[in-house]
Amino acid sequence: MAADRATSRLDQGDWPLKPDFLKEQFEQFFDELPAALLVKDAHSRIVLMNRACEDVLGAAFADLRGTDGSGWFPAEQVEAFVDADRAAFAGRTTVESDAEFWNARLRRNRVAHTVRKPVFDEAGEPRYLVCVTVDVTEARQAEQTLRMSEDQLRALFELAPLGIALTDLNGRYLEFNEEFRRICGYEEDELKALNYWLLTPKEFEAQETRQLELLFGSGRYGPYEKIYHQKSGRRIPVRLSGVLVTGRDGNRYIWSIVEDITERKRVEAERRKSETQISRLAYYDPLTGLPNRRMMLDRIGQALVAGAGSGAVLFLDFDNFKTINDTLGHDAGDLLLQEISRRLRQTLRKGDNIARLGGDEFVVLLEQLGAGVEEAAAAAHEIGGKLLAALSRPYPLRGKELSGSVSIGVALFGGGAQDDVHEILKRADVAMYEAKRDGRNALRFFDPAMQASIERTVRTEAGLRAALKQRQFELHFQRRVQHNGLVSGAEALLRWRHPEQGLVEPPDFIAVAVSTGLILPIGQWVLESACRQLKKWERRPQTRDLILSINVSGREFRREDFADNVKRTLARCGASPHRLELEIAEGALLGNIDELVVKMQALRQIGVSFALDDFGTGYSSLYYLKTLPLNRLKIDRSFVRDVGTDPNDEVIVQTIIRMGQTLGIEVIAKGVETDAQRALLEQYGCRNFQGFLFGRAVGADEFERELRG
Repeated sequence: MAADRATSRLDQGDWPLKPDFLKEQFEQFFDELPAALLVKDAHSRIVLMNRACEDVLGAAFADLRGTDGSGWFPAEQVEAFVDADRAAFAGRTTVESDAEFWNARLRRNRVAHTVRKPVFDEAGEPRYLVCVTVDVTEARQAEQTLRMSEDQLRALFELAPLGIALTDLNGRYLEFNEEFRRICGYEEDELKALNYWLLTPKEFEAQETRQLELLFGSGRYGPYEKIYHQKSGRRIPVRLSGVLVTGRDGNRYIWSIVEDITERKRVEAERRKSETQISRLAYYDPLTGLPNRRMMLDRIGQALVAGAGSGAVLFLDFDNFKTINDTLGHDAGDLLLQEISRRLRQTLRKGDNIARLGGDEFVVLLEQLGAGVEEAAAAAHEIGGKLLAALSRPYPLRGKELSGSVSIGVALFGGGAQDDVHEILKRADVAMYEAKRDGRNALRFFDPAMQASIERTVRTEAGLRAALKQRQFELHFQRRVQHNGLVSGAEALLRWRHPEQGLVEPPDFIAVAVSTGLILPIGQWVLESACRQLKKWERRPQTRDLILSINVSGREFRREDFADNVKRTLARCGASPHRLELEIAEGALLGNIDELVVKMQALRQIGVSFALDDFGTGYSSLYYLKTLPLNRLKIDRSFVRDVGTDPNDEVIVQTIIRMGQTLGIEVIAKGVETDAQRALLEQYGCRNFQGFLFGRAVGADEFERELRG
């Protein structure tokens, strides 16, 4: 054991100082140490403690001797102390913990780091528990003197979890414990042959000189941090404290406590690295390195508070970015976004702020554009023009040149107005959408009329959500008539019975439903309602052979499970697939046509039919006729309306009818309102009609009465 080895060295006479002198110096060192030292017996009763420990606990050794602290400290603290002591003995190892100690004198807590080291006798039975407490608040002036036997002092010296060393004023190591030798990385003989200064890197020599001046002036130094050179060449960070003592021989010596803080430094470095990474993730876009929405909102807020003249916020959206992503892949899209970021940095002025909000959306903050709004608007327009030019140049991607453009919305701020950060950003966003509606690759300033439109959209969206929950939707049915006057089917048309506005027709809300995604739950309601109606019609002779058509949006059609969902709904409602027709407008067919064909074929196999609505208004009609498995074409009402007065419309209508006949696709004319229109259409070969001439869309009950009547 360490104590045995020390005694052996004393007996052999190799101890540099006399044993009684050493004991005296250790006793002096024991009470002068800035660390609190405490020795307990195997039952957690206090048997020894130094003055620093008394300061931490706020109670004298004379009061605590032989107790476990009960009566002086809160019961829960005493229980925790005893549990920690037992854990150290049971584990037969050093135990470290951080805790708050109640200072009974000052009536406040102190935070301290405590190390418990159990000591066992030769039979292996628990004898003492040596506790070292480093007060991290402030070392207190020691108040009492405590004597410790030489054996106990030697055990404390050897078993201490901190490095302890005794040096003379020339820096020679006279004595040290095992932990100090480990920290320095030398063998015992090697360390005693070294000078204190040989372990200290040159860059710390000035610091060491100041600490020695402090030592000789006040009798103590530290705590402070420095570097030790180990024998291996490794640099190890340490934390030092020390006191100056006088021996019986009249010479002065230095006792030092050395703590290896390598792990603490590593943890601190990792924490700083993590904090930097977290800050980066919180405030910057990882793809482009630009600030993100959070940081941009903060900077706009700072600009508003500063109030230094007028400024502008520019909202940029790359035109047709989704198409590029879908055709070239997301990795190409990422490269494009990085190039856009680079051009923004190159084009803007020094000090202008840029952020990527997400996707292909960027925001630019322009400050100090002028004293007035007009001056700021002119400057923002000029800078915006430069951005349009820079971002419309071809983009080299994978050996090809890709054309591109952006739409920019501008919202001004300042000029004495009380602006809100989110409101300004929303105005710029509204203006950007106005630029897209005007043909893209354009710059538009915010106008209040735009805001009114946006607010109407928001109100409509909220109303649609309420309509779904409160079952405010209805289906009305408009008959489809053959040339002989017989009703062959009906088109189910959606109506919204608004509690305040009355009956609202699709043109007033469908666009909002599509843009917000509400078209999906609304479309599902239409499908289920139509299937239930078909099931009811099966029971009546007048309606059981009718084909019921419903409109399907492109967003619904592009759902991966579209075909399976239609099949499940038909089965759930018990309706015949042969009586259901799905109408698709040409504008809804943009995307992967091959996938649409697969879905249509899957439904045609069970009997569902398809009609192409508003035929002739799109840009790829002939291609659709060739590719899609269609049953019917519906001539758009815009051609039917002027069929008797506009020669061009007459030619278009005749061409559509002849194409349908050639391809074996039934043609239906929509919007027929007069007998003259019907007569001309019949003359051209059209045999199926729909329009006000044959009846308006009505509720299910009235529709059935009209058929019976």
